[in-house]
Amino acid sequence: MEQNQHPIQDNQSHQFPAQQRLKAEREWAGAVAALNGLLQQGVESESTTLNSAPQGSQNTPPVTGLLLSGPFPVLQQAAWMDQIATWVFTVGAPGEVVQLLPAAEHKPEVPWKEIPTLPLRPDDPLAAEQFCLALTPEFSLVMTLGETAANQPAFLFSTWTGLAGDTGGLTGWRSG
Repeated sequence: MEQNQHPIQDNQSHQFPAQQRLKAEREWAGAVAALNGLLQQGVESESTTLNSAPQGSQNTPPVTGLLLSGPFPVLQQAAWMDQIATWVFTVGAPGEVVQLLPAAEHKPEVPWKEIPTLPLRPDDPLAAEQFCLALTPEFSLVMTLGETAANQPAFLFSTWTGLAGDTGGLTGWRSG
């Protein structure tokens, strides 16, 4: 398994906390967009494979990934939820339903989709951070919009390629 490593200059110590927070939020938004692009490629690739299957074969798309996030969903297309198992950790009542809104650019085929939720206790540290864990056969990603050990706002992430269950190449967090 291979892990992506991209050193990033850390100039956060020269910024005000509000600037650090804005920078981290921009990096989070960019990472969510990039993740959705990668997930779309996987979904479209699987759809192409299913469309080229022999006539009469089962054309039900298999689940090709797992996406856990909190406290908000990061998946941008409700139609992909048939192929990407999606769960959202949120502070709320058990069984509370989160709905994925349709993208504004086009009229969606599936206007609303309910996303299963998993409750967090209000004092759980995960309740205070945006986070996402994506596991696919091609790549895996864990990212958070939170704080560093020095309590500075930061976007932290780690990626690795290969089988989702093989974590031999995962070495640690990187700050955006």
